[in-house]
Amino acid sequence: MPTPIRSVTRHSLRRWVLPLLLLSGGVYLAGGSALAPAAAGLAAGTKPVLRVSVVGHGTVTSRPRGISCPGRCRARFARGTRIRLVPHPAVGWKLSRFAGACSSTRACAVTLKRSASLRATFGQKPPQLPSAGRIVATIHISSAPHGLVYASGAIWVGQHESSTVARVDPGTNTVVARVSIPSGQPSRFAAGAEGLWHLPYSGSALYRIDSATNRVVAEAAPPGENCCIPAVGAGSVWVPKADDGIYRVDASSGAVVAHIPIGNFLGSVFGFGSLWGTSGGDVVRLDPATNSIASRIPVDGLSGADPWLGVGAGALWVGFGKKLARIDPSTNTVTALIAIPGTAFFLAAADDAVWVVGQSHIGLYAYSKLWRIDPTANKVTAALTLPKGDPADIAVGAGSLWISLFSEDKLLRLQPAAAG
Repeated sequence: MPTPIRSVTRHSLRRWVLPLLLLSGGVYLAGGSALAPAAAGLAAGTKPVLRVSVVGHGTVTSRPRGISCPGRCRARFARGTRIRLVPHPAVGWKLSRFAGACSSTRACAVTLKRSASLRATFGQKPPQLPSAGRIVATIHISSAPHGLVYASGAIWVGQHESSTVARVDPGTNTVVARVSIPSGQPSRFAAGAEGLWHLPYSGSALYRIDSATNRVVAEAAPPGENCCIPAVGAGSVWVPKADDGIYRVDASSGAVVAHIPIGNFLGSVFGFGSLWGTSGGDVVRLDPATNSIASRIPVDGLSGADPWLGVGAGALWVGFGKKLARIDPSTNTVTALIAIPGTAFFLAAADDAVWVVGQSHIGLYAYSKLWRIDPTANKVTAALTLPKGDPADIAVGAGSLWISLFSEDKLLRLQPAAAG
């Protein structure tokens, strides 16, 4: 029979007795009764807690079960348990992101070593846009179709890897002629009263194509390396050069008649009696009468972007990034800055619509898209997901839209949907 403890001071109990009893698995009073269940719990340890909060409309559940928030937003799990959190957006909503113990735009997992918390944010989906049109023909164009233009009742397609330009008859949707380009990789076109001109991707040459004979009939060679997009207007061809401004070439003689040293001049187009392009963060308007800058129009977010310009519906349109700027040529001001649900690559403007080809992302996946912008409402009113193939250009002509797919050797013909 053990010798009873006759006298225990608080100091000796705290220093010697309690640690020994705790290590033995519990605390007992003399005589064998339990001191307190909480002390036993302290020795055994507690399970960590996972706390979840939800912003917006949706539910988050866990695997293994325990969380179903809103409702059950707090649960204990064994230490080291790997817990998968699954989002369930409400109708018309989508998961924006998880934040906190895990960070993801999809389902995420937490290995619970200690108590933790996370937040799921759900956002409203944008309204579903009606279809922008339908594909009515797919035409095989070999050798990486690139730039497009509609001229002389035909669609002309630069074949980037074969030094030829294909002529497509909209009446039969077939290639009816191929024009050999003397040098350089076929790239961009300009067409108007001054004729059909082609600017290869490399070199310095500029070529005029005769649509009656399907041959190159004239050549000019402004100094410097070709880049960007040419334009025609005021009896001239306007040829941008890498970091060297733009050269004016007389369309009749092929002679260089002016050089405007403006640095990089991107996205050139002729309209409203002027040549338009971008330089830095400005849209630049050049006066053909003086070969000088008539106006600089600052556009928010344009600096460093890769712009594309078009003329239609009484305005100049500039697509860049996820924006489309509308410029009033009578006041040289930006009158609208339209949000695009993706990244704009190319555009074509007509009297009743502006068409933008670009790319949108859903999660980790990218999709080529066509968007229709209503110039009366200044907003995107229709969209269409395009087949795979890296779109390289868009043109309007013969009552249709035409889009080249560079990596798939295809030319798409689309029937635009009626404005609704």
